[in-house]
Amino acid sequence: EFIDTDASGSYEGGVVKVEKRMSNGLTLLFTYTYSKALFDSFAGNGANRLSDPFDARAEKGLAESDIRHRVTSSVLYELPFFRGQHGLAAQLLGGWQANGVFVGQTGMPIYPIQATEPIADGCPRCNPRPDRLANGNLSSDQRTLQRWFDTSAFKIAVGHYGNAGRNILSAPGLANLDCSLFKNFHITESKRVQFRWEMYNATNTPAFNAPGLTIGTGTFGQVTSSGVGRVMQFGLRYEF
Repeated sequence: EFIDTDASGSYEGGVVKVEKRMSNGLTLLFTYTYSKALFDSFAGNGANRLSDPFDARAEKGLAESDIRHRVTSSVLYELPFFRGQHGLAAQLLGGWQANGVFVGQTGMPIYPIQATEPIADGCPRCNPRPDRLANGNLSSDQRTLQRWFDTSAFKIAVGHYGNAGRNILSAPGLANLDCSLFKNFHITESKRVQFRWEMYNATNTPAFNAPGLTIGTGTFGQVTSSGVGRVMQFGLRYEF
């Protein structure tokens, strides 16, 4: 048995960046990326093998890392209360800093597979794909966690290699907001203590994982898990 893990591909994209550098205690940064990545294998990783070991050209499709739309934005704001002032009130009520980072992106490509070999071709490490009877993708208003894509659009291939292409579906996208609030206590000109309150996934928006992709299983087309929810932590930092 010989498995070729070579891969070739292409990436094209454009980036828009808007930045407001620090002034009056405020910094803003916004980026938008539109891109498309194509590969004829899983970038040589070897984790996902061919569906048809005799037709490597059928593997060309979107890269597993393809993200068509991605937006990022960040803000840092030193609150103006008692800024530049001294004394007890300034120490207690001043020195606050609010921060936020947002990331939003469309879902990465995925594709259905089948557990049974369509042909006894001596390639047990291959990843056979089923037949594609229809598009399979659903619009955003049709998608649910129980039916992320049209499972009826696929059929187990028997006696021939399935015609479903690689990475023809999309996993759930991502929308994540991280926030933090800092309080700085200046001890000397070069020394300070910083209290930090940090929230990851502040809106507690589920980061859903890819749906079940093995045709014939009970979870085929269903999203059954997600990433970590909101996490908060407190910290104390001494800078010198």
